[in-house]
Amino acid sequence: MNGKYYQKRVDIVISRDGRELGAISVKLIQSSYMKNAINYFEQQLGETANLRGQRLVYGNLVFLPHPIPVKVGDEWKEEYLNDGSLDRYRKLIADHDNIVVPDVQAIVIAMLQQQDYDQVSHLADRRDLKHLNQDSINFLFEQVSIAKFVRDYTGQIELAYQRFRR
Repeated sequence: MNGKYYQKRVDIVISRDGRELGAISVKLIQSSYMKNAINYFEQQLGETANLRGQRLVYGNLVFLPHPIPVKVGDEWKEEYLNDGSLDRYRKLIADHDNIVVPDVQAIVIAMLQQQDYDQVSHLADRRDLKHLNQDSINFLFEQVSIAKFVRDYTGQIELAYQRFRR
């Protein structure tokens, strides 16, 4: 689709009556998140500005494995999402009027089977993330949950459609 600055392939386009109303980007992080966390974050800022600049409702959905596999030499190690990484997203969402902030953001933690990084056992709940502080856990399950994402995104698309019809 056409962004404000460049054309962008997006994962999901929401359109109605021939008009593009929104876009959703889905990011699946498979390994080495901590090593690339800043790059992922900066890429999201640019992608968001490009698509929101076209007055589209933009949603960003990030899936993170837990634990996060990291290849070190010939071995696989594990890393874990930490409170500092979540602080960046918390600050981003608090800056909601800025063009680089997605209209709706979700971070979903997929629990991996032990010793088998190819199998997801379930989506994380609060009990699975004891290594995070309570503020981070509340943030994940209240502010950037998949349920809130669907509810808020649907509402914003409906408002965009109503503006389009006027």
